[in-house]
Amino acid sequence: MTLSRARVVAITDRRAFNTLADQLELVARGVRASSAEQAADVGRRALSTYGTARIVNRHSVLTVAVPHFENMRRALGRSGRKKRPAQPPDSPPVNGGETTQK
Repeated sequence: MTLSRARVVAITDRRAFNTLADQLELVARGVRASSAEQAADVGRRALSTYGTARIVNRHSVLTVAVPHFENMRRALGRSGRKKRPAQPPDSPPVNGGETTQK
């Protein structure tokens, strides 16, 4: 039994499109990896600059050696330790510990 010409072309086209799809997926992964690497580099540089500014402000005789330090601190989310929310005290049991239904 022989395959018709249309079936042979369909199989060949499917293989070609699958190869193209694989190549496009590789390109997309490369673009995502490159974007993530650039974002990480910007983050590293920002934290390095922030650290340097913090040291200069801490050891300087001037009141504010780096004028935008507070803006940098807020933008990087470096506002200090986060306080835990206060836990409300437990309410005393009703009717000696029994639960009531309404």
